[in-house]
Amino acid sequence: MTDRDNGPPNGDPPPGEVVPTEPPPEEGSNLIQAEAVYFRQGPLPDAREMQRYEQILPGSADRILKMTESEGSHRHDTEKRGQYIGAGIAVLGLVGGVCVDCVEP
Repeated sequence: MTDRDNGPPNGDPPPGEVVPTEPPPEEGSNLIQAEAVYFRQGPLPDAREMQRYEQILPGSADRILKMTESEGSHRHDTEKRGQYIGAGIAVLGLVGGVCVDCVEP
């Protein structure tokens, strides 16, 4: 495999891969150094990575999609439960405040 096959979509090598550099320039010459960083964030791999997963293990792309959908559903359920708990605490606070107000003149 070549770096182009393994790298991110723009053709750079994958993250963390050490790339050999050219020998140091001669003394007195101008040196320009550039560094490229590939960063991606999200629940799904990009299309090129997904294609490689599918080539290595047929059906893996579908499994990744199902896993992502399941994670999203779980996250929504957890957030909804948290909202119900927060609403319950707010109601208890209001009821407690009214009770304290009624008991103490």
